Amino acid sequence: MTGNELRAIRAQLNMTQQVLADVLGLKAQTISDLERGKMHISKSVENHILVLLKLGEIKKVLEGP
Repeated sequence: MTGNELRAIRAQLNMTQQVLADVLGLKAQTISDLERGKMHISKSVENHILVLLKLGEIKKVLEGP
């Protein structure tokens, strides 16, 4: 996962960097660094983000049109 993909997923989930950081147990600065490519996104963080994305998709389905 790239920083741009992370940013797009975060936007799709309608989360700020601070909210995503809180959910993942990270600092907002870390999310910023990941999105800008200053840090490598670990597989663990990537997996957690993908779970959040899937939960967001499930929520949309359950809410309906």
